[in-house]
Amino acid sequence: MNNDDHLLTLKIDAYIKGQLSDVEQQAFEKELKTDAALAERLRTQRAELVLLEQIAEEDLRLKVRKWSAQLDGDDNTPTRKWWQHPLSIFAFLSGIIALFFLFYLKKATTDAAIQVPPIIENPQPQRGALKTQNPQLKTQNPKPPVATIQQAAIRNDLLAYVEDIDRTTERGNDANAPLSKSVQFIQNQKFISARKQLVSISPQAVHYADAQFLLATIDYLQNKPKAAAATFKTLSNMDGYIRKEQAAYYWAVSLIADGKVSEAKKILTQIAADTEHPKHDAAMVLLKLL
Repeated sequence: MNNDDHLLTLKIDAYIKGQLSDVEQQAFEKELKTDAALAERLRTQRAELVLLEQIAEEDLRLKVRKWSAQLDGDDNTPTRKWWQHPLSIFAFLSGIIALFFLFYLKKATTDAAIQVPPIIENPQPQRGALKTQNPQLKTQNPKPPVATIQQAAIRNDLLAYVEDIDRTTERGNDANAPLSKSVQFIQNQKFISARKQLVSISPQAVHYADAQFLLATIDYLQNKPKAAAATFKTLSNMDGYIRKEQAAYYWAVSLIADGKVSEAKKILTQIAADTEHPKHDAAMVLLKLL
């Protein structure tokens, strides 16, 4: 990393943390509107900071648990025999009482089993019996596990990308265009209205691919990672699409949310190996979390 790149990283960090002066902040935001590469750098760096903060918090929790365990097992604390602890004596006596209780319960059950019950011909099933069978059926077939990573940073990153799509395509030209209107609906969490605008964009339209990107984003935000992954995958294989590299990253993210971590790791590994990929750093952070 050269000196200019390092200074740019520090400047972006200061902007994210609100440490720039008013003049510097206005100049930086003006530059963001015309420099797509800088906007992408800002979005990636913001996501990295959030994820790194989460890693630091988890590391601190682990250290606290370790310190607590060390304090509980301090060698300076004198040890006592088990019979010198009141709780141990109570547990011992409770165990003896439980053994006697189980012995008499077993004896009573055995005596009852010796008695032969009367034979009832053509027994009729009791009404309501089917309703009481298998009371645990509702707890079967749980949903597939989701990777143990925080999704908040990813959602914020996607929402920032929604704004970027609008800024680099139709903003300032036609505020009533379907793509711009759908962005406003997404930001206000009016996903049904946003879908209506996006599906109205035909495959022959210039912004059709971006519309599909936004539809996949809506699926992800509405906890439909399988549908989102399918659309992001299509976009990542679309020749000539300007955002195909970012689509590959969000394809992997959607697979993680869908519980398909092994498939996501393969994609993230390829992205992390490409130092020129716009999501290179973000992919490396995710790989560390998985």
